[in-house]
Amino acid sequence: MVAYLEPAHLMHFFLIKALHGQGYGTVMWNFIEAKIKRQSVHSITVNSSFYAQPIYEKFGFVVTGGDGNKGNPLYP
Repeated sequence: MVAYLEPAHLMHFFLIKALHGQGYGTVMWNFIEAKIKRQSVHSITVNSSFYAQPIYEKFGFVVTGGDGNKGNPLYP
């Protein structure tokens, strides 16, 4: 499941555990990133749990801050 707020704030990015590591997350990310970029947006934000940070970093996000419970990655 992928959901975002326009113009470019990723709200939900979930994949059931049985599908992890099979490339489905990358397919989902490529789809939503292309959709957002077609709107001439240059950055995408997401508030992430620490558990999810590695996948966002894999997609190019960079941690820009946090409150101890959430990171705030930003896609350049």
